[in-house]
Amino acid sequence: MDIPKSYINDVTDNLHLQDRLLTKINDNLYLSKQEIALLELNHIPYQTCSSLKELLMLVEEELASVDYTDDDLENLSATLAERNYYYFTNK
Repeated sequence: MDIPKSYINDVTDNLHLQDRLLTKINDNLYLSKQEIALLELNHIPYQTCSSLKELLMLVEEELASVDYTDDDLENLSATLAERNYYYFTNK
């Protein structure tokens, strides 16, 4: 039995979507599984943050403390900054 390639692509896309869905950390902080994994990898205590802005500050501190360029962490910083802007800036 051959499985259509379109079906495989749909299943694969849904798996990646599950990793990007936001999970509630507390009343003011929601993160995806990918973001949580990256934060844990870098030993950033996201569980203690009461806001997205506070988490962003911790990520920026981590970026400033490393001697190399961490593209994944920089991308996370940009994503969090963008989310903070769109969710919490009065327009």
